[in-house]
Amino acid sequence: MSGAEGNSPERTRARLADGFPSPVPGCNTGRVRPDAASDQTCLMCGNALPPARQNGPRAGRPARYCSNACRQRAFRHRTGTRDRIGRWDADAVDEPGDRFVGRRRELTLLNRQLRASRLVTLTGPAGVGKTRTAREFVGSLGTVPFYLVPLDSVSQPAQVLAAVAAAIGVDGRRQAMLDAVVEQLAVNRSLLVLDNCEHLPEACAELIERLLGRCPRLRVLTTSREPLRARGEVVVRLGVLSLPKSGQALGKEKVLATEAAKLFVDRALAVDPGFAVTEENAALVAQICCRVDGLPLAIELAARRVSAVPLAEVLAGLTDQLGLLTDGIRTGPPRHRELRAAIAWSYRLLTAGERLVFRRICVLESDFDVPAAADVVGVEAASLATTQRVLWSLEAKSLIQRVLPAEPDEPRFRLLNTVRNYGLERLAADAELMAARDRLAERLARIAGPAVSSFFFGGSASVEVLRERDNLVAAAEHTAHSADERHTVLAVALARMSWHLQQTSAGTDLLRRAIALDPDRRTAHHCDLLSTLAWLTALNRDYTEAFRLAIEAVGLAARRDVPAQLTRALDVLGRIHLFRDEFGQAVEAYRGCVRHAPAEDRPMCLRNLAWALVLAGEVGEAATLMTQTSSEDPVVSLRMRGALMHTSGLLQLAEGDIAAAEKTFAAALKATAAHSYYAAYSIEAMALVAARQDDNYRASILFAGAAATRETLGLDAEPAWQRQLDAATGRVLVALGHPRAGASVAYGNDLKLDQLVAYALRRYREDDVPAAAGEPTDHPLTDRELQVVALVAAGLTNPQIAGRLHISASTVKTHLAGIRNKLELRSRTQIAVWYTAVRQVS
Repeated sequence: MSGAEGNSPERTRARLADGFPSPVPGCNTGRVRPDAASDQTCLMCGNALPPARQNGPRAGRPARYCSNACRQRAFRHRTGTRDRIGRWDADAVDEPGDRFVGRRRELTLLNRQLRASRLVTLTGPAGVGKTRTAREFVGSLGTVPFYLVPLDSVSQPAQVLAAVAAAIGVDGRRQAMLDAVVEQLAVNRSLLVLDNCEHLPEACAELIERLLGRCPRLRVLTTSREPLRARGEVVVRLGVLSLPKSGQALGKEKVLATEAAKLFVDRALAVDPGFAVTEENAALVAQICCRVDGLPLAIELAARRVSAVPLAEVLAGLTDQLGLLTDGIRTGPPRHRELRAAIAWSYRLLTAGERLVFRRICVLESDFDVPAAADVVGVEAASLATTQRVLWSLEAKSLIQRVLPAEPDEPRFRLLNTVRNYGLERLAADAELMAARDRLAERLARIAGPAVSSFFFGGSASVEVLRERDNLVAAAEHTAHSADERHTVLAVALARMSWHLQQTSAGTDLLRRAIALDPDRRTAHHCDLLSTLAWLTALNRDYTEAFRLAIEAVGLAARRDVPAQLTRALDVLGRIHLFRDEFGQAVEAYRGCVRHAPAEDRPMCLRNLAWALVLAGEVGEAATLMTQTSSEDPVVSLRMRGALMHTSGLLQLAEGDIAAAEKTFAAALKATAAHSYYAAYSIEAMALVAARQDDNYRASILFAGAAATRETLGLDAEPAWQRQLDAATGRVLVALGHPRAGASVAYGNDLKLDQLVAYALRRYREDDVPAAAGEPTDHPLTDRELQVVALVAAGLTNPQIAGRLHISASTVKTHLAGIRNKLELRSRTQIAVWYTAVRQVS
């Protein structure tokens, strides 16, 4: 909303002592900006400038930098001698399409405080630009990795940790999630940005204190309407943009020297290229900015109107709304009334049809498309084309925003929180709020229905459900008051989504509450509710309760005679029997699953029956069943395909076709790599292949890595499968002997899932080392270690290797120590000889 002069990418990339470079708002490649003289601050650090020189070749010319150090930093930046290695999350941090105006002093203060303190909170009223300022600040950190975590759509304290984990690419169950987050953040110096914490202050403060206590190199920046009151917190208050001083003459030059007026002019030019501030209208611009208290959001909304009405009417419109805007505000400061004035006035300028659409789309919690808007608007809306035209009109009037990137023929939109809240107030005032939320719940229940009844969540039926996660949460809360069919569907959809996203605890709690709302089992999808809860309960190791729920689900589905529900209930019952080590009962349940399965679910039911038979030692019948399935069936989802290939590979391995089994398991791993639970099975199978090939070091690494993955998730394997793994692992470790067994296990334990998958698939990133057809593939080295070995073989010294790979010489030394230990070599010459030999063999 507001910030540095221009959106130039030419910000400083200088690294300070603690790794946080000074942002340089307004740095314009060393050229003096038009307003530089008035600012009298250094273009690099924002400190006061020395007086202009009185003699010499630069006599009389205004200074741009406060010292030679800042001048040299600017030169290095212009000549590109600093590499930018900061991490950008493309989904969370998008380059805005408009300029960032003002906030130079605040950005400098943020930089200073984050160098001195580990926790800084950026506070201020709604609409003041906290999020935009924070993003501008982290965008200037060229060498410091940062992670941006938007919390505006997080409604429950328990979801804060999951949001952080998702932003930094960590998954797992809640009890293991914190350790995984700490492991990710504790490695390097980094900055965690928690955006919009005001509705979850206690949860955010607690999590931040725990992270800072365990991650000594971590710093945290938060945005909130109030301080978090956490230990060690330093508060930076973001005030309104600078305004003309009271009583001063409102001439053009003085008006344009203020940040508020600059922002107004910039946004007005975006909608009316012919707009200009003159001596005649400068006072009106100043009065508009003052009337909205210099709040950036209000200024932007008011500026959008200049293309339609004169400035005098813009000012008059704001004045006429002041009495109305006090309604609903209890303890808010006057600037909140001004912010609401801008929104309310923009609303009053809409046509009746635009108002209706705007009000009703405000029940949508996340971004939405045209069909979603049409559904929540209801029967008064005409065609989809009409709805889309209204949405484009609302977007042009800055009441909604278009989400980019998006498909040209499938535009998506979002509402600012403050604008959405105003729309919800209007809905409530017009007695439309409950009806609009009912329409949203009905839409989501209709969308989620196929996914709830589907045998395997994660296929095409679940794509739209995953996109509607925030709306599903809101709709589930709205319907959680009675035995509502919609609530049952929404609860099951959210629970299955939680499992899909590898978060089981939240789904379990939601389903238990849904069961309590329907004690008479009246809803049509109550069987889906029971079977889903049974499976999640089994994953949490409560097999007795899981068995009770599964039996109840099977009985209810049988009485109602719903094949799809009975199929899924029997499948869940079979899985629970396997976890209880009850082969006969598991096979019987799976046979019933095959009998009742619809055509599209039959391949997976056959596979599950074959899997139970393999664990029971009935390989022959399992092989016969698998001939009736195909992983190439178009109705088979990616994860189902991975499961089919996993079982096929086990049968190939049982027949002694090791090469075919390895190829099949690799294909299964590629299909399931995104989901840790399923990937663990494929990695374990590839470890069995390596053991059969007498590649014991590789097998030990894979066994250890898969076990560590299961431990992180807190999810067990079936006892029969685990016994096979334990037996094979024991044989491998005995064959390796000490210390190679210990080294391989330690190495496997240290691999993250993506590294483990890459190792299992024999994939290596070459980066700066050219790829070669004869590159060695059968070795225990990581990608980076292999690169170091290749450069050692090429005769490079440690400093030369460090320069080539952009790492420190000490890191190279550490890599070489690990390489010597893994290969049991002692000298650089031996390493070079090993590399040459294995390349020739390859």
